[in-house]
Amino acid sequence: MNMGGLSSAAVRVLGCLIEKERTTPDYYPMTVNALRAACNQKTSREPVMELSEDVVLLALDTLRKDGLVTTTRVSGGRSVKYRHKLEEVLELSPEQLSALAILLLRGAQTVGEIRTRAERYVTFEDLESTKAALSDLERMELVVELDRSPGERENRWKHLIGIESPHHQSVPSPKRSLSVRDLAGGDAYKLMTGLIVPRPIGWIGTVSKEGIYNLAPYSFFNGVASRPPTVVVAPGMHDGQYKDTLRNLVDTGEFTVNVVSADLAEHMNVTSTTEKGDEFERAGVTAVAGHDVAAPMVSECKANFECRVTRTVEIGDDQPTAVVVFGEIVRFHIQESIITDRFHVDTMALAPVGRLAGPNYSNVTSFYQMIRPG
Repeated sequence: MNMGGLSSAAVRVLGCLIEKERTTPDYYPMTVNALRAACNQKTSREPVMELSEDVVLLALDTLRKDGLVTTTRVSGGRSVKYRHKLEEVLELSPEQLSALAILLLRGAQTVGEIRTRAERYVTFEDLESTKAALSDLERMELVVELDRSPGERENRWKHLIGIESPHHQSVPSPKRSLSVRDLAGGDAYKLMTGLIVPRPIGWIGTVSKEGIYNLAPYSFFNGVASRPPTVVVAPGMHDGQYKDTLRNLVDTGEFTVNVVSADLAEHMNVTSTTEKGDEFERAGVTAVAGHDVAAPMVSECKANFECRVTRTVEIGDDQPTAVVVFGEIVRFHIQESIITDRFHVDTMALAPVGRLAGPNYSNVTSFYQMIRPG
């Protein structure tokens, strides 16, 4: 059976159901709350995850549709409980099921590690019996033996659930080729905002020549260089006319960038309208003047940049539709709790918000590392 399409959350749920069935049968089948707690354990898990109830429910729904999980009600209980069906569906022995669970929950393991860590599940007489169970799983294309990496003394095994087997590679769907000349209206905009994701949000603070503060979010924003530290923001134009933020950028040559954390997402969203008036007051945030620029910053943000405009580039041939504004950062303001003495930022503590398509946003709730080659 090919289970390559399962999400990492579904894989974790399956592993937890097997584990609890084998190790704590009195508490099996499992409620959603118990299953979520098992999925998010800090020990005996690789990687450590932080799954929400909604994600666990979505994983369970997928597994039910695939026939790998079913629901039950215990006599006298009101909560729906869940149990896996891998033994029936795949006809696995207790030894095979236990070895598979270890790999689902802990990642790649050696034969010795699998034997030791499966002691709470089942007793393997020796390494040969453990290897035999793994070889059976390999024939079912549920696990694979990895080549030994440099510095490793033994081969490791990993599961293939949630990973397409090389014998069951799905055929990529055909691509649609679209010339921008053939797109209508805002189609290119919809494609860009749906594909260039997630985009950081530049919550831009400016001040007019008359001293009126303005605050507005832009997702056509990013950092482009570090020497000197430079960002770009691209405010759009309406019928060739500058809107408030763009007018202030051009007139004063100064602005601030205020990093939007998850706790300020709703406040930021309030300032996305074209409604006139004091955006700081309307959003319920505090304006504070910059140290080196007159443009206002959002005091509640965990990080702010003070910037000076270095150049502007109009976009559009006949009638400009946007202006790309380059700004050099002249001062950073960073909350002490999110930065180290070596200027490394704690991303999880910053909790930045990313922009997706339409009304959709994302929070940084997890990440992984990849070391650059060489």
